[in-house]
Amino acid sequence: MLDLGVENAPRIELKMRKIFLILLVTGCVPILAQAQMYHWADENGVAHYGDRVPPKTVSQRREVLNERGQIISVQEREATAAERAQAEAEQRKQQAAAAAAAHQSQYDLSLTATYTTVDQLDASYENRLAIVDGKIKSANKTHADIQKVLEPLNERAASGKAETGMDKRIHQTQTRLHEQERVLERLQADRLEIEKRHQADRERFLTLTSE
Repeated sequence: MLDLGVENAPRIELKMRKIFLILLVTGCVPILAQAQMYHWADENGVAHYGDRVPPKTVSQRREVLNERGQIISVQEREATAAERAQAEAEQRKQQAAAAAAAHQSQYDLSLTATYTTVDQLDASYENRLAIVDGKIKSANKTHADIQKVLEPLNERAASGKAETGMDKRIHQTQTRLHEQERVLERLQADRLEIEKRHQADRERFLTLTSE
C-alpha cells in the first residue's frame, strides 16, 4: 500500500505530480496508472495519499484521484449513530409537518364548503351546544333521581333497621350514581370541546374568507 502522509498540503494536484515523478523513477508508473489513488485525513487532521485506505479510516471522508492527482469522486464519511438518529428525527418531523399541512388544507376546504357565512357557522355550533345541553339536563335529572333513591337506603342502613339485601341494594345504587357522574363528566367535556372548536373554526373561517 502506498501512503504518503503530509501536513497542510496546499494543493493535491502538485503533490500528486511529485508522487508521479517518484513512481516514474522507481518504475511503478504502470501500477499507478491502473490503481485508484485516495486522499484522506486521519484523526489528527494529517493528510494522506495512497492506493488503499486503512481499515480504521474506511468510514471517513475520502477523495478518489486519478493519475494526475485530480479529484474524480468523493466518498463522504459514514454518519455516526447520533447523526443518523438526528436525521431520522428530522425526517419524522418534516413528515409530521407535511401531514399536518395537508390535513389543515383539507379541513379548510371542508370549512368553506360547509358554511358560506359566519352566521351559518355560529348557528350550527349553537345547535350542537343546545343538543349537548339537553343531554346534560337529562343526565342531571337522572343523577338527582338516583340520589333520591340512595338517601333513604343509607338512612335505613344507618339506623340499624336495614332489611336483608340492603347492602347489595345500596352498592348497586351507588354504582349507578357513579356511572351517571361519569356520563355527566363526558358531556361537560364534550361541551367544552364544542365551544373550543367553535372559536377555532370561527377564527379560521374569518381568516379564509377575508383573504
